[in-house]
Amino acid sequence: MYFKTIESITDYGSVKINERVIMSIVKNAALKVDGVSSLPSGSFVNCLTNMITNAKNHDKAIKLDINGTDIKVDLKINVSYGKNIPELALKVQNTITDEVKTLTGMNVMKVDVEVQEVDSQEGL
Repeated sequence: MYFKTIESITDYGSVKINERVIMSIVKNAALKVDGVSSLPSGSFVNCLTNMITNAKNHDKAIKLDINGTDIKVDLKINVSYGKNIPELALKVQNTITDEVKTLTGMNVMKVDVEVQEVDSQEGL
């Protein structure tokens, strides 16, 4: 899998941010929202492929569309049972937008959230 490097020029030189860094920020931002239990890792075959290619499991759950300093995010999440999904998705969108802007200075234009699974209650 090929990952882009986003470069910006400052008065002091250039700053390069690898696309995987942004994916990591998106992952961590999503997982810190109460009610997001995990990011889907895909099938057993995908997990084996990731081991061989050294890809991260979250690579399948996060897709980025980068155009200059503008980013569009497609994110798949698993949520905890009992959480209001529309409210949770909005919190995820806001958290990702804020974290990416704060940590990279890039603009998140859109965050599409797809809930893949609801984790069952403990003990059931």
